[in-house]
Formats: sequence, structure tokens, C-alpha cells
Amino acid sequence: MIKSMSPRSGRVLREDDSYINVADLFPGVVSGKVVGTGTAQFTACDANTLQEVTIAPTGNIKSALRLEVDNPSTESDLTVEIYDGDYFVDWFTIPKKATRANGKEVQKHIRMLAGVGAETITIAVSNDTTLTSAADVTVAIREV
Repeated sequence: MIKSMSPRSGRVLREDDSYINVADLFPGVVSGKVVGTGTAQFTACDANTLQEVTIAPTGNIKSALRLEVDNPSTESDLTVEIYDGDYFVDWFTIPKKATRANGKEVQKHIRMLAGVGAETITIAVSNDTTLTSAADVTVAIREV
């Protein structure tokens, strides 16, 4: 049973006079840290040009992962495929950069990565239409 608590420090004093961090009492509480990043570089190219980013997640991953994709291209949507080691996991269509009716610019997208946990994660990125200008698509994997 918890005897007393210090909400400012995040530490709890237990009955046996030992301390424990409050976050350690709850499994699944994570930092939201980025565990890997990469860039798929596109020059002016035909549709369906494939670029791969391989990420080896770093650190002790305690919970689920999410994929963050920044598509700066105003010319093409992207097809993104996720591979856990050698296994195909999922695919997404990431829309091209656009400004919505409310004035918000949308070019960054988040997708959850269910069932991914290998030593290497490969993210295959391809443009859906022809590009006439270069675009650097950045991807990050974050612990959530």
C-alpha cells in the first residue's frame, strides 16, 4: 500500500520506506521518443519510383510504435509499404501536401505500426504520379 506521495517529483514512498517512480507503476507509460529516422530522396522522376529507408530501432522499446511521414510534395501522393525484417506488414497512401479549407497546411501524417518489432524495419516509399521537382520525404518511428 502506498503511504505517501510527492506529486512534484513523481516519486512514491512505499510502506517499506523505499521509493519508486510513479511511471514505473504503470506498464506502457513511455517517453514518446524517436527510435529511428530516415529520408527517401526523390528527384524529377516517373511515377512509381521506389525508394527504401531501413531503420534499426534504437533503445529499449516498451510499447507500440508509430510511423511519422512528412510528404512535402505538392505533385504526388505516396504509397508507403512497411516490412518487419523480411515480412510485409502493411501499406498506406499518404496524400500530397495541401492546404485545407480551414487554412491548415497538411503534409505530416501519422500511422500506427501494429505488429512491428524486428531488428530492422524497411519503409518502401514510391510516388504515385510523375514528379517534375525534387522532394525529400522524411520518415520517423516513434514509441507511443
